[in-house]
Amino acid sequence: MVFFLLVVFGLLSFTSSQISHQYHVINVRKNWTEAQRFCREMYTDLAPVNNEDEMNSLFKTITDNSYDVYIGLYRGQVFRWRWTLPDSLNNEKTFQNWKNNEPDENNNVACAAMDNNGKWFSDSCNTQKQFVCFNDLKSQSTTKAGILPFTSSQISHQYHFINIRKNWTEAQRFCREMYTDLATVNNENEMNSLFKTITDYSYDVYIGLYRGILPFTSSRISHQYHFINIRKNWTEAQRFCREMYTDLATVNNEDEMNNLFKTITDYSYDVYIGLYRGILPFTSSRITHQYHFINIRKNWTEAQRFCREMYTDLATVNNEDEMNSLFKTITDYSYDVYIGLYRREVFEWHWTLSDSFYNEQIFKNKKNNNADINNNRDCAAMDNDWKWFNDSCDSQKQFVCFNATANEKYILIEKNKSWTEAQEYCRTFHTDLANVRNCTENDVNNVWIGLFKDAWSWSDQSNFSFRFWSFSQKKPINRHYNCTVVTVNQTGKWNDIQCNTTLPFICHGDRPKDNLILVRENLTWTEAASYCKKHYVDLVSIHSEELQNRTVRKAIQASTSHVWLGLRYTCRFDFWFWIKNTEEGCYQNWVPGHGPHGKKECGLSGAMESTGGHRWFGILESERLNFICQKCVDGI
Repeated sequence: MVFFLLVVFGLLSFTSSQISHQYHVINVRKNWTEAQRFCREMYTDLAPVNNEDEMNSLFKTITDNSYDVYIGLYRGQVFRWRWTLPDSLNNEKTFQNWKNNEPDENNNVACAAMDNNGKWFSDSCNTQKQFVCFNDLKSQSTTKAGILPFTSSQISHQYHFINIRKNWTEAQRFCREMYTDLATVNNENEMNSLFKTITDYSYDVYIGLYRGILPFTSSRISHQYHFINIRKNWTEAQRFCREMYTDLATVNNEDEMNNLFKTITDYSYDVYIGLYRGILPFTSSRITHQYHFINIRKNWTEAQRFCREMYTDLATVNNEDEMNSLFKTITDYSYDVYIGLYRREVFEWHWTLSDSFYNEQIFKNKKNNNADINNNRDCAAMDNDWKWFNDSCDSQKQFVCFNATANEKYILIEKNKSWTEAQEYCRTFHTDLANVRNCTENDVNNVWIGLFKDAWSWSDQSNFSFRFWSFSQKKPINRHYNCTVVTVNQTGKWNDIQCNTTLPFICHGDRPKDNLILVRENLTWTEAASYCKKHYVDLVSIHSEELQNRTVRKAIQASTSHVWLGLRYTCRFDFWFWIKNTEEGCYQNWVPGHGPHGKKECGLSGAMESTGGHRWFGILESERLNFICQKCVDGI
């Protein structure tokens, strides 16, 4: 059986002090020894895990996958006794306090306890005992008022006797939740300190020493919780959490419930979690577009053509939920990407909320018809006669927010802000700046409303008015910057850019029906051809630009620099040929110096580069690469 693996490299420059490893999931199937060799060559080693924080960090790297993965833990020939904390792993070599004839290496017990004389002995991990926890004094930046009971510089642990009977694993979990961990002992002074905590009792107690593999092998906590001390209704709380984190709190098991409860122990009021009955109050999704990140660098026009051929169009964004969905597709990348918004010559007025487009024929309420399309006052306000007028977006005014879920839909904010700052405020605490459609809604005066003017339009000709510009968009219009990018380093804010810049891009639309399969195993060309024939039809043969583009979409996900194609060179007859040559077409995409007019060498086969221009190369068939198979699908 073949497995996937994880690797670790270096130290994180910014993490919790408990996380010292950066993990990478490698989506290549290897046995454990091959995986170890790969990791040592490409990174540092197969993944070690020092504590629960690191386990949570590691687990996040594989939450999108459904298969098991290798880490760097393996069983040796001898089971050693070790402490539960990794910084105490080898302390049993320098300090031990075992009873005579202990530990018994011939029995199957794997946990250690201490008797009422302070001596250690091995015992079953399932026995119910009292236990001793400790707090790590070295990790405490300040000391509470009063004198600690043990102040020796050789004592780094403060011990706590727990008069509750649990098995070893339950005791460890309790100590990790309430203190640091089950008791570890580094030296004789700490042993004396620990012993003093149980001198008034006559029971055996568990300590944090075990043999072999840790009985409690993984954390059941997959969520990190954050208490938000802001009062909102459930729907508003859900929207806040989806914008700032992942969602309202979900609880899978008792461990997670305990972890969640610790976040609110200092507060005395009720809090919302993400549990609801019936149909979700906040319409399950305002997301109507499916986004696809394309890691190919093209100018805006080429990107538009690619998206229209392979999907529907360059990405259109209707609202903040869609913006969050789009941004998730690029969070692993560090460069800007094109979306489908471009600048036209004609300016138009829009409502900020996309379901309320400005229509001059339906509702005219402009003050003295002063909504001049051609001036540079691009934002709208409402005066004390309920008439609209356009003004510089940098002017300071009070404003009206709209809240789609509250009983009171329109909220006057009596703070002076620019139009952009007002919109940012409304989006953060409500829904958006107010759309005013009739006079019954106009119950405030001389304030910003959610009406603005611009010359931007979507590639698919939709009328969505959602904008997410960075604050730098207050700058004067640059007529050479007519296309839009999403900037990763500004948390998804938009900037304008020259359209001839080559960048990756995002398409929207359903995935096209496909008969190509990328196999992320490193095989020779002959092995790859045999694999495809056994499991599908054959290695892919490319006879058209359309099939080249579909092959590119697979190749960009490869873990090798090139991928094998069904293209081969014959020395005997001196020509290149496709192994599946049932289609007409003369399409070629050779890199200069390769192919029919390139080098002639026996044993060459064709491969496509995974990045760049995705051109074809002649490569020795003994090289080991990912490859793309073709299968039968009706309609393709």
